[in-house]
Amino acid sequence: MFISLSIWWLPEVEIFQRSNDANFKGFIVQALNAQTHQPIGHFISTPGMKPVEECSAITHTDSRPKKGVNLVWEAKVKEPGEVIFR
Repeated sequence: MFISLSIWWLPEVEIFQRSNDANFKGFIVQALNAQTHQPIGHFISTPGMKPVEECSAITHTDSRPKKGVNLVWEAKVKEPGEVIFR
């Protein structure tokens, strides 16, 4: 499963991604500044998920089959612009 989502800056974003295909076991999602392609903001730790702070990403902590994930991302600074989640 691959997701690519582009949004304008908000202080906090909740992302829900659901697979219409078979279950998936793992994932990694990264937040990037759309202009510089540099990591931006951080993800909030939730059960079964672990933020990777050095690259503004989040990944799974278990390999149980999943149909979807619910992610919460926060901006570290108030900087208008576009954010890409991939």
